[in-house]
Amino acid sequence: MKPIDAPQRALSFGDTPRSLPMRFFLTAPLFAALAAAFLAWQGEPALLTRWSPLTLAITHLLVLGCLSMTMIGALLQILPTVAGIAVPRAGRVGATVHLCLCAGTLALAAAFWQESPALFRVAMALLLAGLLLFVGACTVAMWQPHRPGSDALMAGIRLALAALVVSMTLGGMLASVFAWPGLIQLPLQRLAGLHAMWGMLGWVGLLAIAIAFQAAPTSRLTGAYATGMFLLLVAASLSSGWTGRGELLHQACVLLLAGGYAWFAGVALYMLARRKWRSGSTSPAYLQNHE
Repeated sequence: MKPIDAPQRALSFGDTPRSLPMRFFLTAPLFAALAAAFLAWQGEPALLTRWSPLTLAITHLLVLGCLSMTMIGALLQILPTVAGIAVPRAGRVGATVHLCLCAGTLALAAAFWQESPALFRVAMALLLAGLLLFVGACTVAMWQPHRPGSDALMAGIRLALAALVVSMTLGGMLASVFAWPGLIQLPLQRLAGLHAMWGMLGWVGLLAIAIAFQAAPTSRLTGAYATGMFLLLVAASLSSGWTGRGELLHQACVLLLAGGYAWFAGVALYMLARRKWRSGSTSPAYLQNHE
């Protein structure tokens, strides 16, 4: 595919907000440890089925508390360092998002564990408030002019944030069923599948691709590649639940998504393997001579 532009290699570490990303990076392992401890405590019942409340509690401790926590911290660092744009009131926004994400994740895990409608309502309020504030601040920041050479990175980040909004909306719909039992009737299994797809393949996958545009020389896959993956997610979502030929279309979209991410991973690993070492102090020859 034709790239939008070559990836920007120059980094401006002086623009990185002090200690802001670090609080996210330091919190993520704590949630991973909490999920591991919870799994060790509950044992086999936590893994009997994907619909088990215990399984859902552990899953969201890992996905929200560990994975998304790390991604949000990384994005708050990447925007000023790579693209040269500042998130408005980054310190206050970051602290608020961090607090809402921590408290909301704990409340959501407890809500699944205890099957408590009140905790689901608390978790919804905290998580939606924190994530919407994060998306809003990033959206405002990305209206600023960015550095030349970071077009592909910014395009990928925009798509990842759009996927996060879709995943948040689906997650809020699912949580509302448990927050107000009997009042709202929704197709839970279909929404859960779409929520997981937009969260993992959209928010996580597209942001990983966007960051790889900067971190690895994968310019062959920039430009329309991330947009194509996003459109496949849209097509897979719209065709979800169809029957007959519509089901075949849905399966084809899912296969294309899997193939697209596998292709990206293969190209990224291949390009990284061929990448030349730029620093003599970290080159294989240097390390061999100083063993």
